[in-house]
Amino acid sequence: MPSSRYEQISKIMEIIVNLKPKSVLDIGAGFGKYGVLTREYLELWDERYEYDKSTWQHRIDAIEGHGRYITPLHEYVYDHIYVGDATQIVPTLQAQYDLTLLIDIFEHVEREAGRKLVQDLLKISKGVLICVPARYGEQDAVFDNPYEIHRANWSVDELKTLGTTVFVPDENKRICIVGEQAVRRWEQYQRAKIRQRIKRYFPALTSIYRKTLKGKR
Repeated sequence: MPSSRYEQISKIMEIIVNLKPKSVLDIGAGFGKYGVLTREYLELWDERYEYDKSTWQHRIDAIEGHGRYITPLHEYVYDHIYVGDATQIVPTLQAQYDLTLLIDIFEHVEREAGRKLVQDLLKISKGVLICVPARYGEQDAVFDNPYEIHRANWSVDELKTLGTTVFVPDENKRICIVGEQAVRRWEQYQRAKIRQRIKRYFPALTSIYRKTLKGKR
């Protein structure tokens, strides 16, 4: 479907917002949900409060295999939309991205083609955010779209083989960030988040936590 579960939205957006990408490639844009949310929280929350597209400072591109999904909404939100097979388009791209989104799309790609896709993406993108079902199910070409067929089930161990990887726990999805630079940035954010919580709820432990981190360096 050109949509996905709503329960995962907050986790996906927490990752995107805190990785602070200046450029994003959204593969399998579908209804355009993550394009809209990414544009909103990267562009309107930077204290410029600009609503005029001509003033936007982030590049957000999309690849969508099914041209019938494209609407005026997509044309407004995305800087550029490539229509076609991502496995064929990605190797031809000249642009560089801070983050690529493979949200509820990776299970629609044959396993070896998916592995090659991530390898190609890591040549032009600092990180790849992948979200696939934790419980795989069969799906046909809904919306008369052959790209909607489920073709591969990715386990945690198989996702780990794609590169430097960190997982974000979720009950219904396997969510992971692939790519050394993006993983490092996410881990920095997580450490900062822990420090803030300790400082807020256990101020006496702050100095102990700092000494522990220092000892690990």
